[in-house]
Amino acid sequence: LQFLQESWKNEVDLIPNDCTVTIGGFAPGPAVMLTAEGMSELTCLTCPQHEEAGTRIFAHAAYSVSSQGCTRVVIKATDTDIAILGVYHSQRIPSLKE
Repeated sequence: LQFLQESWKNEVDLIPNDCTVTIGGFAPGPAVMLTAEGMSELTCLTCPQHEEAGTRIFAHAAYSVSSQGCTRVVIKATDTDIAILGVYHSQRIPSLKE
């Protein structure tokens, strides 16, 4: 994750204007948000004790919907746990349409 943060923060101009990417939140690094305007740290999503990546994905999705005004979240995964969690959380995140 740290490699992605470092690589992508130097390429934020490649991120479309309507796209937000959140990365991390696990020890040792902070959670960050990447947009076309740049990178910012998300202290509200940083949780060094959180070890389960599957549930962490939906904390990032809920944040993107509630604070960034996103109505669509795309998660690519092959883990069936994430698919089941996606069905569950898709009905519980306000304003999420897709």
